[in-house]
Amino acid sequence: MIYPVATAGLRLVLLRFRFPPLSCLLEGPIKLFKTVPTHLDSALAAAELLMMAAEEGKEAQEFLIEMLLRAYRGQVEADIPSSLRWSTGDANYPLGSALIPVRWLSENDLSLFLPSEKPYILHTALKDGEVLPSQIEPFGEPKDTVEFHNILPLRRRTNIERLLQLLTAKRLDVSKRGLSQITEARGAYRALDSRARLEGALASTVFVAVLDVADEDLLHRCLNMLKVLGIGKKRDMGYGELMSYRVLEVAEGEGIELRPDYVEWAEGELRHRITLRLLPWQVVRSWMAEGWRLIRAATIVSSHRPPYWLRGERRTCLLPLAMLVSVAL
Repeated sequence: MIYPVATAGLRLVLLRFRFPPLSCLLEGPIKLFKTVPTHLDSALAAAELLMMAAEEGKEAQEFLIEMLLRAYRGQVEADIPSSLRWSTGDANYPLGSALIPVRWLSENDLSLFLPSEKPYILHTALKDGEVLPSQIEPFGEPKDTVEFHNILPLRRRTNIERLLQLLTAKRLDVSKRGLSQITEARGAYRALDSRARLEGALASTVFVAVLDVADEDLLHRCLNMLKVLGIGKKRDMGYGELMSYRVLEVAEGEGIELRPDYVEWAEGELRHRITLRLLPWQVVRSWMAEGWRLIRAATIVSSHRPPYWLRGERRTCLLPLAMLVSVAL
């Protein structure tokens, strides 16, 4: 089915969950664990692929196995999610932020919590379907911030990586026997004990994502699909269950630049920039060549585009909420 393309622009998507979404699961030493925060672009890509499969009349389970195998071999669709615009350059990625927790929401105001090493609150005004960035301020005094660090035990899960290896070696015939031949109690794909590490300074069930939208109609159809599928890991346990969403236009704020990959503002004689999504190191290095100085950052070796677990695309990336400064002109 062919749908007309409705071009949009910068949008802020307000997402309400029953329980917050989880990103990565832990199967190693807890102190060595790093996770990529949940990015909405990855969920939008999955929803778009499933809609394409449904329109083509493909069986859902067989299609999912096929797509997992293709991704494991490094074969991914170059332009999905196509509802978003993509960056240009050698390391292109969809222009969508990670999920940002909401600190305060009312009919006319929306405040976002930016949990960088020095946390900030981004205040915005809501009016006539638009969101206008108005002010950024530090998040209180250190005594007002209570950090939490929880280890959340989860039930056992299938060793997906080992299963994909066996499927690639054609030791399982999924098309004939389905997945009933897989025994999780023992053997090569024995289920693993999983835990999730939850930490931060604010727990919320309301999040936002900043998106540069190329096709708003497709975006809405994908978000409606995600209300059925959910977002993130362990969706069958209720995590990431999307209850409702709202799409708002992003108006240009005076002195504050809000984009899918960063938010930037002036403070005295300095300009501050906090990254809002996973970024390849060469992107940040190009900023540093323009006079930006990296103050606080954490790195990870991962794919810079969805799916973020993709092995073939792994490179050094900056996790969201890195901070940079430059001299204000």
